[in-house]
Amino acid sequence: HKPKPKWDEAEVCAVEKHLMRFIKEHKLPQKDDCTRCLEAEPRALKNRSWRGIKDYVRNRITALQRQSGSSNAPS
Repeated sequence: HKPKPKWDEAEVCAVEKHLMRFIKEHKLPQKDDCTRCLEAEPRALKNRSWRGIKDYVRNRITALQRQSGSSNAPS
């Protein structure tokens, strides 16, 4: 069981460039949103899957909700 590779700056920038609106709206992207992001940034995200990107966005949203102290997601 090998540890997951840490997200480097290029990967984070690539995902934020395309999916920041989802993070800001506290919404999870669909598979095709993630796939489009992967296709737009093939070099930065060559070691990531669409699932990994979705998980990253989910984790960012969770972290934001923790910071703002709201444990309930907006509907």
